[in-house]
Amino acid sequence: MHQEFMRMLQALRDQIGTMLVTSGFRCDAHNNDVITVKNGPHTLAKAADILISGERAMQLFEKARQIGFSGIGLNQKGKHHMRFIHLDTVDRRALWSY
Repeated sequence: MHQEFMRMLQALRDQIGTMLVTSGFRCDAHNNDVITVKNGPHTLAKAADILISGERAMQLFEKARQIGFSGIGLNQKGKHHMRFIHLDTVDRRALWSY
């Protein structure tokens, strides 16, 4: 994983506590199986998906913005065990929902 991304992820963990990472670095083959975006932040070792919902998701979102993550994707619909927040540090500023 990218060193600066991991520093930021640890800073986030220090503030909100334990986080369950469901996806981090992806090889090209796996990435092609799970998403259509080529050369995305997961393949650059600059992204993670965190399994989280409810009030803790709001806390993670706010802290991630303060720490400086440049990409934040929210999936907070459906069953709670499927909800997550994507975080990345690629060169852009973006917020989206799935």
